[in-house]
Amino acid sequence: MLKTLKRLLSRKSKQESQSKESGLAKLRRGAYDMATDSPRKGAVYVSTASEDRELLPWERQTAISNVRNLRRNFPLVDFVIEKHCQYNAVFSMQPLTSDREFNRLLTRKLAEWKHRKNCDITGRYSFDEMMNLAVSHAVSDGDVGIVYHDGGKLQLIESERIRNPDDEPLNSEHWTHGVKTGKYRVSYYCIHKRRLTGGFEQERIIPADNLWLPGFRKRIDQLRGVSPFSPSVDTFQHIYECCEFALAKVKLEQFIGLVHKVDDDALKKYRDAIEKDMEEKYGQGIANFTIGHQDSVDMLTANNPSNQFQDFIETMIRMAFACLGLPLSFWKGSDTNYYGSEGECEQYIDWCQKRQVQWLEMLTEITRRLIADWVLNDELELPKGWKVEDVEFEWLGASIPWFRLVKNIKDFVTSIQGGFMNPQDVCKMFSLDYIDNAEQIRDAKALNKEIGITPLWEQEQIAVNFGA
Repeated sequence: MLKTLKRLLSRKSKQESQSKESGLAKLRRGAYDMATDSPRKGAVYVSTASEDRELLPWERQTAISNVRNLRRNFPLVDFVIEKHCQYNAVFSMQPLTSDREFNRLLTRKLAEWKHRKNCDITGRYSFDEMMNLAVSHAVSDGDVGIVYHDGGKLQLIESERIRNPDDEPLNSEHWTHGVKTGKYRVSYYCIHKRRLTGGFEQERIIPADNLWLPGFRKRIDQLRGVSPFSPSVDTFQHIYECCEFALAKVKLEQFIGLVHKVDDDALKKYRDAIEKDMEEKYGQGIANFTIGHQDSVDMLTANNPSNQFQDFIETMIRMAFACLGLPLSFWKGSDTNYYGSEGECEQYIDWCQKRQVQWLEMLTEITRRLIADWVLNDELELPKGWKVEDVEFEWLGASIPWFRLVKNIKDFVTSIQGGFMNPQDVCKMFSLDYIDNAEQIRDAKALNKEIGITPLWEQEQIAVNFGA
């Protein structure tokens, strides 16, 4: 009896405990919907792995291939990437030293280096072409390798060629997607070459100081970049397929059809002759139906593509454009007016400038090495008492289109007169060199005086003469 009573008390205590736990669980479940499963959404996937472990090597290769296939076959994807490169792959360097003559020499030397035979180790691409390709690959592949070779030559390495050494397992503790890290910093990269029969073969291991890996990263522990297209790949694929199906439906509607009704007895006897006669009269490509009196044929007609379909596709495109921050007005300018597109363009340029920081830092390091090599090889002479570290310069990236300078010239003049801006900063906004501009104006005035002409821009009194 005593044992039975204890058992009942124990069961009651257990039920009360479970009831309390259930109540606490309900309270916890109601605190953050995002952290709990719900019939209204899919199950929450809990992972403590780094981003590099979330995307395994073969999955990474699949993701890269998907973006490349879309770019080959869907013009909209190629347009998005090229429009991104239009704003993000243009860079210019401005010397900032006090020695004007040295600034001219440095600018001339850098312009000479930018030729394909001087900057590309393969001799195929100029500097501007290499930057366009590098930014394009970073978008489609997630990141891109840029190697600095002796003599100031650069080499582009496609993303999938940076892989773990052949003797390292995929789950190696020392290597992650071709990147070896020390306690804090990256120490080496492993480069592979492509086999003619497919696949990769280890080529060399490069110290991290000689290779840059600009790309798109969203987590602190992430070593390799992931394409910003990743959230939109499926969306672009669906848009591509829907457009193909819609086009096929339109083509089917445009099919010319002829229907001939004959007696059932004649149908069996003369069907082939009738169809051959129609082909001779109207040519091939005509949908010809020869049927009996009791049969019927309904032709496929529809309002295709419908307005609802077009609106839906436009909404999907808008979502897909968001992966790179592109304004929809870049593709469909009729959706906004001039001032709306102007504001969207300024916001996009701000987006570009924030993501160009890694590229500008890379170009600054490359330029420092180039100047050191040129000085060491007596190709560039520093002013007396100067060191390589004393050479000041600045790389500029995305800038406001130049026609906006003309449109807003009064606003800039007023800001300069009020002391809120200066001509140098205005020039930087449009990737212009103030010093070079001032010298060009000076030379133009001297030439006009020598020839004996007074152009209109010298006759009028301008409130602020940029560089004059």
